[in-house]
Amino acid sequence: MQLKHLKTLLTPQEGAAKVTCMVWAPNNAKFAVCTVDRVVLLYDEQGERRDKFSTKPQDSKYGKQSYVVNDMAFSPDSTKIAVAQSDNIIFVYKIGEDWGDKKAICYKFYQTSAVTRLLWPAEHAIVYGLVDGKVRLANTQTNKSSSIYNTESCVVSLASNVSGKGILSGHADGTVVRYFFDDEGSGESQGKLLTHPCPPYALAWGANSIMVGGCDKKVVAYGREGHVLHTFDYSRDSTEREFTVAATSPSGQSVVFGSYDRLRVFNWAPRRGVWDEAKPKEILNLYTITSLAWKKDGSRLCAGTLCGGVELFDCCLRRTIYKNKFEITYVGLSQVLVRNLSSGTRVVLKSYYGYEIEEVKILGKDRYLVAHTSDTLLLGDLLTTKLSEVCMIFNAGELSLVEYSNNEILGSVRTEFMNPHLISVRLNERKQRGVEDNKKLAYLIDIKTIAVGECAQIVLRQEKQKDSFPARFGGIHFVNQPWYIHALYTVIRPFLKDKTRKRPPPADPSRDLAVGARGDDAAVRHGHVARTLLDHAYDEETDYCPESYTLSVQDLERDLEKNLSPKTMKRSQSVVEPGVLKRPDKPNVKEADRKNARAEEESVRLASTQPSRSEQGRRAGRKREAAGLDESRQLEC
Repeated sequence: MQLKHLKTLLTPQEGAAKVTCMVWAPNNAKFAVCTVDRVVLLYDEQGERRDKFSTKPQDSKYGKQSYVVNDMAFSPDSTKIAVAQSDNIIFVYKIGEDWGDKKAICYKFYQTSAVTRLLWPAEHAIVYGLVDGKVRLANTQTNKSSSIYNTESCVVSLASNVSGKGILSGHADGTVVRYFFDDEGSGESQGKLLTHPCPPYALAWGANSIMVGGCDKKVVAYGREGHVLHTFDYSRDSTEREFTVAATSPSGQSVVFGSYDRLRVFNWAPRRGVWDEAKPKEILNLYTITSLAWKKDGSRLCAGTLCGGVELFDCCLRRTIYKNKFEITYVGLSQVLVRNLSSGTRVVLKSYYGYEIEEVKILGKDRYLVAHTSDTLLLGDLLTTKLSEVCMIFNAGELSLVEYSNNEILGSVRTEFMNPHLISVRLNERKQRGVEDNKKLAYLIDIKTIAVGECAQIVLRQEKQKDSFPARFGGIHFVNQPWYIHALYTVIRPFLKDKTRKRPPPADPSRDLAVGARGDDAAVRHGHVARTLLDHAYDEETDYCPESYTLSVQDLERDLEKNLSPKTMKRSQSVVEPGVLKRPDKPNVKEADRKNARAEEESVRLASTQPSRSEQGRRAGRKREAAGLDESRQLEC
């Protein structure tokens, strides 16, 4: 981010005339400055002075010189100003919405000591610090004050986070204390956060860390739990003086520290997770900077000096012209300012999740604003200046409905008809008694069917279907289950729904068969599985035996080829009663086995009675020898 000097709002004086405090209104239309003479000057957003009013002491008998205005804060609706004074009181002035409206005191909060710092983060809550070390809360609705926490050291600085739901208080002994009205689920601790080496007069709470500066000429960046991330040491620079004040940009990604004749700018680098120092802005004869105020849209920064001068600076990363109609100014990585050149209207586009805005487009006859980050989509209406940040709009036949100024998807439905003439939405157009939100959506399911439903019911149905599976199970049956399946079911059964618990549990194979639990055969006997899908061992005529389950792969393939045919199954029949679908008649397997056994025994017997080839050769040799002996005897005779 770069700082460019635009103009001088208040001319400095020759002597000391300290600008005690400055503040921008939340609607960016008003800017208030209070000087040492205790007069509040009101400027418009162009820097032109339009109005002023004088403050009052707690008691008029002490005179106007008896107090000093230490701090100021605008109300969230920009119609009131709270003034913290050193004479132990806080006045709340009603200044109205228009210039020239009558200024009147509407609230008074008396204190036991001087008020040093003041914030107005919420509608009816004013947070302020006292000289005695207390941090208190003033409620404008009940006109009462209460203590948030107590310390024993003077409060020298107050700072809030980007959302305004947490505060930091810096004390004269170097202690920094953190307090949350709502931690927004961050889980960060409260109480004493860290101890700085010197009083933390310059205190800033960025989006990712806390930065502290003081009279030791150092700027220290602390982590979320108070550990040191980085230290910028300027103690060896002879031209540098102590840091007196600090201001954080509305996005929390830039911090400016004021010192003597110099403004130092630090930018957060999200990709590297560190603070980078930009080129400092040096202005000769500016003297000590006593106050800083950052405009809520991030485009302007004002600096007040010890001599009573007020300088206006432009804050910008880059600036582009879109279609010669709009000026797009990147005031931060996650914040963009879009201004219509013809009408002058402006819209602040901001990523509430802190993502870097990559591209901005203006569509729909120059009315609708569309931008995207790495993870989100930002939508805006330039006519109503309402913005939203969501994650998805339409993908693969799913329509997501988004309401402007709401960062949640209002509803999501399935439809292929994306024509805007075929979709109708009504948001709180007709109020109903006892109903806060009357939001309805009508869309086409198909070419002849119209669906009308409440958006709240659509969101509820969508939340229920996030972890759902597009199928409905009638039951899960175990075949050949081991013993630990029943033990596991016994353990998880108390955590199941009533409907699931009433269903029959898996059979326990360790039980006695006389009880009726036949283990693997239970699902078949109760008719949940068609018998034509199983082996013949599960037939009604076949007795149960463990050996019937030891089927070879060849047997399974043979049975599947024979029995899994359209002629023996009905596709629409899911639960089959016992005996409805029976297996076709099969030949007597036992009789065939007996015949095969008798044939094998006969072949073995015949083979054992026949002589072998070697035996037949020996017998033939003996016959030839006997025949030769007979011939020799006959010759002798």
